[in-house]
Amino acid sequence: FTSTRAQIVVKCGSTEEESEMLDLFKFLISGVLTLLTGLVGTLGNILSIATLLHRSMRNVFNHLLATLCMADMMVILTNLVFSVNTLCPNNPLLSSLVPVSDGLCHIAVTVSVFLTIAITVERYSAVC
Repeated sequence: FTSTRAQIVVKCGSTEEESEMLDLFKFLISGVLTLLTGLVGTLGNILSIATLLHRSMRNVFNHLLATLCMADMMVILTNLVFSVNTLCPNNPLLSSLVPVSDGLCHIAVTVSVFLTIAITVERYSAVC
């Protein structure tokens, strides 16, 4: 390679312009869009939990749905750590939280899957 060729090739054979465009898309999608979607999802889950745990709506099915909302909110909140880390990549506190957040996200997704199965079994037993 010549020195000019080495300067053009930045990431995996892409040009510098393509690399900047990729960084912009990563910032907009993984940062801004994920943050906005996460905030709306958190608000929706909080409202759902407040509704499902109201005194007049207490039954097993609604408790399972409220617990599912809590697990989904944990998934959203752990993904918000990734989103904020994309927006502020030089923050050492956020960088140290990313591995912990990743583990908690996997646990929350697993809990969400098992709660969905529990809701399905509960509804099946209510109908049959």
